[in-house]
Amino acid sequence: MLVDPIADYITLYSSDAAQSGGKLVWNINPLYSFKNRGNYCLVSLAKAAVLDTDLDKNVVVVYKDGQNASSSTNNGAALGIIQVTAAAAGYHHAYYAGEPVKYLTRARPTQIELNLTQLDKTAITIDQAMFVLKYEYLNTEQAQATT
Repeated sequence: MLVDPIADYITLYSSDAAQSGGKLVWNINPLYSFKNRGNYCLVSLAKAAVLDTDLDKNVVVVYKDGQNASSSTNNGAALGIIQVTAAAAGYHHAYYAGEPVKYLTRARPTQIELNLTQLDKTAITIDQAMFVLKYEYLNTEQAQATT
């Protein structure tokens, strides 16, 4: 499967999202994406940061629209886990590292939903966060042949 060498990146700030509990929803302007690419792409979490002084649990970032992904709860699949470690003076440091998970999804979404949970699936409300999603477009002919 060939992937276009130029990916689209979108930076999502929690302050720009409609947030309800651990659910964050962004409305994306369709003009932000290239139009002359295929209808399918691979999405991954390229970078992430969370700031919440009361948070001392790992944060699971769940993506709702992965076509080749599922979970035991059937409400999306983990796009990544942000590891949170306690530090002095009550501050917590969060970092995201590891091999990115790539889910097949529709290209050029006009709405993106991420859900933040703890490892026990309890929703997490955060103070501030930033997520960078990477969209890698599939070669149109090969995507049609395999899907």
